[in-house]
Amino acid sequence: MKKIIIALFVIISICITVPVYAQTAKDAYKSLKKVEALTETNIYGRDYLNAYAEAKAEVELYLANPESQKKPALKNSISRATLAYKWAGNFWASKMSKDKYIHESEPIYKKIIVDFPEAKESIKMQGTIQYNDAIGFMYGVASSELAKAAKELYKK
Repeated sequence: MKKIIIALFVIISICITVPVYAQTAKDAYKSLKKVEALTETNIYGRDYLNAYAEAKAEVELYLANPESQKKPALKNSISRATLAYKWAGNFWASKMSKDKYIHESEPIYKKIIVDFPEAKESIKMQGTIQYNDAIGFMYGVASSELAKAAKELYKK
């Protein structure tokens, strides 16, 4: 009798754990898609920051789940999309308080290349970058990563 109860407990635990993981990955993905929708409608400022904060919380819950390690491509795409949206938010804030360019002498210029090596060629980094170009690039990276995440998430 004890063996049957233990076996049932294990089976029920496994059944409960898998949907929680799937829901968490889907929640992270959906929250990032909300941020993407805002960027496509040119809504910025407080709405963007609120949507990003919500998405970041969902993503952190997903990444903290040990089950996220089982799908490294999904984890990587969600992480990169989140990072791209973070950078875009930082660029918007900087754009409002500084001039229109990120200069090569600024630490942020080098950090962009570390996080997104493809940026150097894609946005033609030649000493300065216009904030609008950097923001557009980050939105493009995030959208591309979300497309990859969707394929991984809904793969059968």
